[in-house]
Amino acid sequence: MDGAQRPRRRLLAAHAVHLSAHDVRLLADDGAGVAHCPGTNAKLASGIAGLTALRAGSIAVGLGTDGPASNDHLDLWEEMRLAMMSAGRQGIPLP
Repeated sequence: MDGAQRPRRRLLAAHAVHLSAHDVRLLADDGAGVAHCPGTNAKLASGIAGLTALRAGSIAVGLGTDGPASNDHLDLWEEMRLAMMSAGRQGIPLP
């Protein structure tokens, strides 16, 4: 992410499952947000977003459902359930 011209405003990075610590710092410095799509990531076996690192970097994290080609449903409630499960798997304390 460092070598290219990076947008400085209004960037919303989808998935963000393969970020280095340096990438997280760049996103934080640029004021970017991340769309966490746990259902799609699980279906495609592409990984889990590093929620702990993203939140530690004060990066805004929202939920996304992606599209029907890579997600069998567009159910945000199911995405919340999957996000909770992936957070628990990363050791993030749940309420």
